[in-house]
Amino acid sequence: MKTSWIVVLVTMTAWVGIAKDEGEMLRRYTWEAVNPDLLPPEAQVAPGGSEVDGAVLHIENTSGSAVTVPILSVVPPRIDKRTYALMGQVAYRNVEEKGYLEMWSTLHGARFFSRTLSASGPVGVLSGSSEWRNFALPFHMQEELIAPELLEVNVVLPAGGTVLVGPMTLKQFDDRAGPYREAGAWWDDETAGLIGGIGGGLFGAIGAMIGILLSRGLGRSLVFGLLWLMVVTGAVFLVGGIVAFLASQPYAVMYPLLLFGVLLLILPLGLLKTVRTRYRNVELRRMQALDAEG
Repeated sequence: MKTSWIVVLVTMTAWVGIAKDEGEMLRRYTWEAVNPDLLPPEAQVAPGGSEVDGAVLHIENTSGSAVTVPILSVVPPRIDKRTYALMGQVAYRNVEEKGYLEMWSTLHGARFFSRTLSASGPVGVLSGSSEWRNFALPFHMQEELIAPELLEVNVVLPAGGTVLVGPMTLKQFDDRAGPYREAGAWWDDETAGLIGGIGGGLFGAIGAMIGILLSRGLGRSLVFGLLWLMVVTGAVFLVGGIVAFLASQPYAVMYPLLLFGVLLLILPLGLLKTVRTRYRNVELRRMQALDAEG
């Protein structure tokens, strides 16, 4: 059981350590110096509130039809890592359907886009209303490292709605997952999926091993050891989930911790009585067989 505590705690520490890659900031883009005459008719610069450091760009679509509003076009500084992202804060009100931010990267004349179309997190879609939250427009170069020649950012609103965009920073990252993490999050959605896949497969294999041994009446000590290993691991996960909840961690952090915590506590504890009964019956039959031989 001590081993299970050590393994889980070391794993959780590793995940938290990975999540601390906040990237290298290359440049910050603000709205104060923007010439209002160069802005599209749907956009205007407005004072920022206490939650935003600097002026914000106010974009409103009252046409009732789809609009694409260009808000930034820059030649970026030299980027020497495969992953980079424009990041900042966004707030929105009454956005109909699914709006999004998009970044076009021009590399050797070819254009590639990144869009905030995920269900949640920093690359989450703009829909309905939201107070200020973090956003990221990431791009990952698959093969050859090519510095982008031009970055262009648009706000796309398929129907009505208002979007506020704060100052943006250009960052580059050592790992691909960096820009997808919410600020302060222990890990991102992609890592959460990995945790679920690996954890589910591992504990599924342990459950199958327990089932095989139990059906044959073998490995009593091993079966009880595995069950208590799962219980202790579940307790650690549950504590981690509670800490994540109190620390206001995002769904991708809380959900796998709480799910594994509850399942690994309830299922093994519920099986203990059945397992004891099974091995008791196996032992009784063994003793009866010995008596019959005698």
